[in-house]
Amino acid sequence: MVGFFDIIQAYFTKLTGRFIMFSGRDLVLLQEWKGQGASAAAICRGIRDAVINMHEQKPPRDLYNCRAWIEPHVERARARIVQDPVAKLREAGLVEQSVTQRAMSNLERVGGACKNPKVRELYRTAWYQVRDLEREGRVDEQYSKLLVLEEHLADAYFSTLSDEVRRQLDRRIEDEVSSLGLRMSEHAWTQHMTARRRYLMMREFGLQPLVD
Repeated sequence: MVGFFDIIQAYFTKLTGRFIMFSGRDLVLLQEWKGQGASAAAICRGIRDAVINMHEQKPPRDLYNCRAWIEPHVERARARIVQDPVAKLREAGLVEQSVTQRAMSNLERVGGACKNPKVRELYRTAWYQVRDLEREGRVDEQYSKLLVLEEHLADAYFSTLSDEVRRQLDRRIEDEVSSLGLRMSEHAWTQHMTARRRYLMMREFGLQPLVD
């Protein structure tokens, strides 16, 4: 069975393309977060947020650099344990709900409440894709594969927005980069634009993340 530290290490490496060996301060943080009730999935969500929010030219080097994005997820995990006794068992792995099962539940919830038929169909398609991933049963690969599915869902979601909203969103991202004086290669710019679009659609347009 893949362990707590192995899942986080594999997820960080696959998401950033940078192999990580946990430093002493990383291990201290991990032990603290685990002791507070945070699962590997909660910490991976924070890593994802760090990668989305940190600029392409300054990607996270280690978990310590990601702590500002990880700690809110740790706090939410701690709050769930206090409020829900079953959550404590789930976080401890005694009542197991995989990241894919959680994604499927979230897609069912938001898809059922969605009034836009195009977006509802996107969530329905995503649900089947996540279900297929759940059946594969490779826990060590689920996070990175879910992120790929999330990118595809975000691209499709972006296409459902009006032309004017899409232009406004892209102008905002261009203005952000310009104001910071960042210079990027064409590839880096494409990756940055994709990540920022996804983040803004989650924050402001209701896009449901798959790794929540």
